[in-house]
Amino acid sequence: MGGNSSSLHLEAAARTLLEEDVPTNRTDFWHLFFSTPATSETYFQLLKSDDVRKLLFERPGNLQTLLEQSVAELERALHPLDEPHKQQQQQQQQQQQLPRRAVNAARLLTRLLPFVYEARDATPLGAALWRSPPPAATAVAEDAQQQQQQLPVAPVAAAAAAAAVELNPLAGAFPAPAAPSTSSSLQGAPAPTSSTASPPPATSTATTTMTTPPSAASAAPPPSAASAASPPSAASAASPPSAASAASSSVADAITSDQIQASIPEGQPLGVRLVEAVMALLFTPDLTMPGASRGQLRPGPPLAYPLGFLWAGGLGCSTAPVPSAAQQTTRVELLKCLLAACCSTLYESPSDAVQVGNRALEHLVCSSPGGQQLTAACYYRQALFYSLLNVPLHHALESGGSWLPSVSYYAPLLAGSPAAEPTDQLADVSLQLLATLLHYEPVGGTGSGAQHDQSIGPQGSSSRVNEYSRLGSSRLESASELQWLSNAAGRLLQQTASGQSGYRLEMLPVLWLLLQRNPALLRTAVAGEAAAGVLVPLLHLLLDAHDDPTQLGSVHLAVFIVLLLSSERDFCVALNQPYAGRSAARGLPPLSHGSTHADLLVLTVARLLLQPQPPGAGLEPLHECLLTIVCNASAYIKALSMVASMRLLRLLEVFSRPRFLAAAARNHRYVSFVLETLNNLVQYQYEGNTAVVYAIVRSAPALHALAGLQLEQLRKPAAAAAGAGGAGMSAGGDGQHEMTSGEETPEEDTPDLPNSAPSAAVAAAASLSQPAADGSAATPALPSVDPLSPLTLLPDGPFEPTAAWLEAWKAQLPLSTCMRLVEALRPRIERLVTGSAADEAHILDYLRKTTVVGLLPVPHPILIRKYQQNESTDSWLNSYLWGRIFKKNASPPIFYGTKVRLFIVSTSAN
Repeated sequence: MGGNSSSLHLEAAARTLLEEDVPTNRTDFWHLFFSTPATSETYFQLLKSDDVRKLLFERPGNLQTLLEQSVAELERALHPLDEPHKQQQQQQQQQQQLPRRAVNAARLLTRLLPFVYEARDATPLGAALWRSPPPAATAVAEDAQQQQQQLPVAPVAAAAAAAAVELNPLAGAFPAPAAPSTSSSLQGAPAPTSSTASPPPATSTATTTMTTPPSAASAAPPPSAASAASPPSAASAASPPSAASAASSSVADAITSDQIQASIPEGQPLGVRLVEAVMALLFTPDLTMPGASRGQLRPGPPLAYPLGFLWAGGLGCSTAPVPSAAQQTTRVELLKCLLAACCSTLYESPSDAVQVGNRALEHLVCSSPGGQQLTAACYYRQALFYSLLNVPLHHALESGGSWLPSVSYYAPLLAGSPAAEPTDQLADVSLQLLATLLHYEPVGGTGSGAQHDQSIGPQGSSSRVNEYSRLGSSRLESASELQWLSNAAGRLLQQTASGQSGYRLEMLPVLWLLLQRNPALLRTAVAGEAAAGVLVPLLHLLLDAHDDPTQLGSVHLAVFIVLLLSSERDFCVALNQPYAGRSAARGLPPLSHGSTHADLLVLTVARLLLQPQPPGAGLEPLHECLLTIVCNASAYIKALSMVASMRLLRLLEVFSRPRFLAAAARNHRYVSFVLETLNNLVQYQYEGNTAVVYAIVRSAPALHALAGLQLEQLRKPAAAAAGAGGAGMSAGGDGQHEMTSGEETPEEDTPDLPNSAPSAAVAAAASLSQPAADGSAATPALPSVDPLSPLTLLPDGPFEPTAAWLEAWKAQLPLSTCMRLVEALRPRIERLVTGSAADEAHILDYLRKTTVVGLLPVPHPILIRKYQQNESTDSWLNSYLWGRIFKKNASPPIFYGTKVRLFIVSTSAN
């Protein structure tokens, strides 16, 4: 009965909110939204999308007050004051209600903020969220606060309050929430009025055009607050400790309670107050942290660093206190609120998102300007970084050696409910927020020409650095921590690729960003067995998800991670480790005994390239990346199996056909990649790659046809394609037929490969095979692609081969090695053929005993093409990350029903 009565009161309050202007001094009315027992779904059912828009355009004063009251509730949870005039029992009741009120305030903000950002150009309320109130309004608010009595807050005993302040030094740094006043702290937001304003007409503005975001910052952080924001980490005695971090701890680096000043000075924008309050609440004892965290602080000066507040063991500390289910849920709600506060990027076009930036992310990732007081966003930055990374990785390691997700992941699916356990929810939202924090490039940072908004930015700062990116690149440095991170990431990727392709896919961008920016982690991830632990699940993910349009972005990221790994020599050497996994279950031919990870890599790439796909499947921009991966590793592969060798020559036969070469101006590059791969295998690893030599000799007709290719042969397929209206090449057959001795390849068994003019992404990769000054070459950029729908390549018109075009690439074709090999060995091998089943074994035995010294050209230097960060991939990744966040937060649907502009949202009948 009590619950139903409370729900009815809350529904009545929501109707009142929409129908009449409510004065700000009706505290009982406003507090009803926070004191009533509710869930996230309650607020989403209570305030539909149309209701929030009606509130935004017709009752902006009510919405303004509701936002201010919600932020005040969050701040009030940091100020448990003792009130002697109240009974102890009443104080205890209010203290018990305090977590519920704070969580409900976070849920309500999560519901409202996306709509505020959506209409921030149409209403003054959105712009006022991150604008400092004028001095006049601040003075009026201070006068009203002095005249009115402090709002009742939940008190605690003096000893408990002292302990809370000791553990959370910023808890008392926030200004106590002011009593409601008639003045507004949101500049530009109109006061309650009876007049209504019509909402702007619904538009379908959506674009997939990705423009240039700022490049990653590489400059050193400002010396003023960087050291205070990121003190040296300390580790416990258990693994994985950071000896270097522990040794660097000193009294000079300590932050004492006297040094921590007021976190939010008077007159700060409401958005800053919100972010600061959430950051402090994320590490508040008895709300999000167990009380046992008191004993986790390392010995030394008081408050030297808040490593005792980490949510899970792993990086920074080996163990962490186990939270309750309620504390886990509170963490989830606060992180979702933080995501909602950072979601303004969703409602900007890609070009505008670069120029405008993201105010909440700016405050979270940038250090405090020199001369300003230390904020919660700075003080808890490293603790949040470690916690967001430790939670999903620790959760993955808890599953033991299983490649299956935890039982708690399947339980809601079997029950038909989208809900999940708090631990699973926390792992998901932690990766979402961490990926967003790591990727964000501050406006006005190094390499950016945009000017930072001075309303919240530092004064006189010449460059702004993403401190989370700096933590990922510099703080993770001890061998034990890097090894733990590499092993845990591999385990998490195994779970991702074990049949649930949507499980923890946010680990892909996190891993990619960390590998790019931390060379020590990259070296650890490619050494020995660690390389296989990362590579195998990525290849399995590619095999499972490459034909799923909804997983196109994840396939792109998996390819780019493997491309980054293939630029390291240790990774290429590690490919020679034996592979004992099952491949037939994933559409690959059975691997024989003694197969290696190199065989798995080659077969996976061949499957992705040869399997026919429907038009617009979106893998065309990845084809050169896939061939680059195999080409990078080819010089280090000691022994390729017969099956993998035949697949390589199958690629050469397909790519060298006139019909394929005449389809696009850049298709000849595919032939160059395959020939370079074969040359590396023969010239650097001849003794173990006799199967490759045998496959090359068998493909002599294709090599001779390529060497004697004439322009007339190319013009006939081009004319046929033009006569068919520019239709793509037909794909007859699956492209996966295993080649055996004497097999003939039909002409119609051609995969559906790019047949149009090169896209912008392919054009950006024009210098892929050209070595840079440091001996590396740039990789192709990812396309401007909608993360929620498949990429479609639009042809610019039929391609017409010319004599100059043909002569230009044929002169650079690395054909001499394979041609000399065929001329030297083919006559000898033909004499060994008797027509029996043992011919192949005899030929391979002969090739092992013979030598080609003096027959082949001098080996060319090994060319490794390395990934280089570019603007196109940065812009695409931004859309991909927010696309994943948009899709994953469907229960409750935080962003559904809003007009997203960053990408196109495709809906289906289901």
